[in-house]
Amino acid sequence: MKIRTLTTPIFRSGSSLPDFLTGALAPVAEHLEGAVLCVTSKIVSLAENRVVSSREKSKTEWVKSEADVYLGEVGYGSHLTVKENLFLASAGLDESNSETGEFILLPEDPNRSALEVHRLLVRHFGLRRFGVILTDSHTSFLRYGVTGVALASAGFQALRDHVGEADLFGRPLKMTKVNVADGLAAAGVLMMGEAREKTPLALINELPNGTIEFREGSLQQALYVPCENGEFPSDLYWPFLRPGFHRPSGK
Repeated sequence: MKIRTLTTPIFRSGSSLPDFLTGALAPVAEHLEGAVLCVTSKIVSLAENRVVSSREKSKTEWVKSEADVYLGEVGYGSHLTVKENLFLASAGLDESNSETGEFILLPEDPNRSALEVHRLLVRHFGLRRFGVILTDSHTSFLRYGVTGVALASAGFQALRDHVGEADLFGRPLKMTKVNVADGLAAAGVLMMGEAREKTPLALINELPNGTIEFREGSLQQALYVPCENGEFPSDLYWPFLRPGFHRPSGK
């Protein structure tokens, strides 16, 4: 597997995302077939004008309005929320990458945005086997640091299900499923960086056989544990999470 990052000019709010992507990918067009493109979700947010004023509403008010489930304020001025079936600090609201000091929200419908980017690039470059991931970064319980995560994806099977298959010793697997989208996103974001790199795109190609199954559409929701009235009772860790789920946002 090879990952190459693409250095680009700074993308600003309201700019043309199709022009930006096709221009950035033109020099590597011969490497796109059979590849997966990681796109930082921030440039998609900027293209969709998802920039809001801190004067209109406070950070806390914006976070509460954006969160699917709001769990309360935690350390370092952040809020613990569930957004797009992820535990995300402050519903993904970004203060650090805004030129004007305003807040950058996540794309309004990330999977729809990923699907639109996928369709654009498949059509423009004449591709048959190609995937797109919109990436973000998140923290993990009991770990310092952030890792990349797939906020959305399109063009490939995001979840690989091995339940019922035999293990090394012939025993049937009972619960093994592989989160392909997050695995690739973590690798892509590691190379893209988190600071001043100006590499909002990462192209992953030469994937080993069996790593990925290219498919039409966005299959990201195969990853989602079902939400029932703001709770996730079928999640493996729900017995430990449940005490904290006391303030759903009402969405």
